[in-house]
Amino acid sequence: MPTREASLSNTFTILGRLRLYTLLDYKGGYYLLNQTDWRRCLAGICEQVNDPNVSAARKTQLQLPLQVNDALYTQRADFIKVRDVSVSYTLPTEWTSRFRRTALRSRWRRTTSAFLWKPDYTGLDPEVTFNGINQTGGDGQAFGWVRTDYWTPPMLRRFTFSVDVSF
Repeated sequence: MPTREASLSNTFTILGRLRLYTLLDYKGGYYLLNQTDWRRCLAGICEQVNDPNVSAARKTQLQLPLQVNDALYTQRADFIKVRDVSVSYTLPTEWTSRFRRTALRSRWRRTTSAFLWKPDYTGLDPEVTFNGINQTGGDGQAFGWVRTDYWTPPMLRRFTFSVDVSF
């Protein structure tokens, strides 16, 4: 789980009617087991296994069972993500009064937009987890949370458009 988190939001108003809102999100101080990359290398379809400049010994190491080489695929999962971006425009009151309305605003919004920074994680989204459940060992004792990216799809990006009408 992340040990550091921070968010930054800002709203810019342009000419009094056009507004741009952004929300940035940082999470850091944690690692994620990227089993998707391991499976690709095991199947011989990852970039390093097919790179002619990578040594045969390294290719063999990349394709060992996960119990032997999980450290190769446990990656730092720090990131900064653009979580939310929206643009809204409020019509002038001279226009809205013609329709007997006090305000009319349209808004375009995109959530989970993109990564600004993801330096070490090679998977699609370090925020995903295939197995975020409490696992138990052979003796029935809990040994903690398992965070794994195992062919997990990234979080959905949503686009919305809305019109706010005030009477």
